[in-house]
Amino acid sequence: MKIAVDLLRGRAMTGNEVYTQELTKALVSMYPENEYYAILYMNKRREAERALRNTVSVKYLNVLPHDLLLGKKFKKLVSDFSGYTKWMIAKNVDLYHCTNPLNYPFGIKNGVVTLHDLIALRKEPWASSGSKLFYQENIQKILREARVILSVSDFTRKDAIERYPEIADKIFTTHLAANPVFHVAQIDKSYLYKFGVKDPSKPYILSVAEIQPRKNIGGLVKAFKALPEKIKKEYQLIFVGKTKYDKVQKEFKEEILGLREKYEIYHLENIPLDDLVRLYNTAHLFVYLSFFEGFGLPVIEAMSCGCPVLTSCTTSLGEVAGTAAFTVDPRNHDEIVSALQKLMENDLVRTQYREKGLIRAKNYSWEKTAQLTMDAYKKALIM
Repeated sequence: MKIAVDLLRGRAMTGNEVYTQELTKALVSMYPENEYYAILYMNKRREAERALRNTVSVKYLNVLPHDLLLGKKFKKLVSDFSGYTKWMIAKNVDLYHCTNPLNYPFGIKNGVVTLHDLIALRKEPWASSGSKLFYQENIQKILREARVILSVSDFTRKDAIERYPEIADKIFTTHLAANPVFHVAQIDKSYLYKFGVKDPSKPYILSVAEIQPRKNIGGLVKAFKALPEKIKKEYQLIFVGKTKYDKVQKEFKEEILGLREKYEIYHLENIPLDDLVRLYNTAHLFVYLSFFEGFGLPVIEAMSCGCPVLTSCTTSLGEVAGTAAFTVDPRNHDEIVSALQKLMENDLVRTQYREKGLIRAKNYSWEKTAQLTMDAYKKALIM
């Protein structure tokens, strides 16, 4: 089987990129009899070879120019060229796997598309105006045109079917998994000094998420403010994440400004992967109170590192966490405060969730994702 995958680049910075890279690596490892064509931006071959370990069954097609290669004025021209290039690649393979609907080449007859979520179709301002417009105008056509659709959670699959019942027979759930680098390790907390943490021995609550309204960072800040003074003095808050928008960044800084005057609150950005593993391993508790997710990779990352998790019971997060995390309604302030205090103060409860999380994380693996994906590929060939 000849399979093209839109890898685009070798570095995995976003959840979607982690998915594409780890899935491709697992497919190549488990099914080396196939030919894989990694579609890349120009000048990204070495990056991709390092990521995929230069496997002989992978052919690198570093042929796509970035949309802004010639500036905004010629963006459409470059985009049209990329679309034609993808269409030509699709003609010469058995399946063309588009791992993000935003990159789908219209008109191909052998497309497989991964649906991560339908956040852009919601009324809340959780997606950019460009993304909202794209999904409103194109997602139904893409889902209808694709041979099969891979959904990253049962929640996302159900959401898609409710909106587009005609796709029910060709959409399959293929859960995600954590990057294998996330694992339990014995770590000296003195590494925290390099991030400006004054007292590394002091327990901290960890948040790892893009700073944006959907992630409900404010829910954690508000809950921390409501805790008894003694607890706030005994613990630290470490936020890891950046934002795409200056306004959101400014609002977040203003939100924690008053807290930082009295308590130890840290905001870290551009954290290397190795340090993120350390942060999960040495955290007292990981909190992820997002309003809406298509999957929720940070929950599995934290569990893989043996970190107890407090997360939302809504959307895909309840599905992913199961009973291995303490779950709450992300809109219920009192519920969050109560759960936060219980997990911070009760060592036994925290230990129970640590152990449950480690077991739960093992249910998700890229090998399992690759197997389910290959099953879907085979169905695509006969549909």
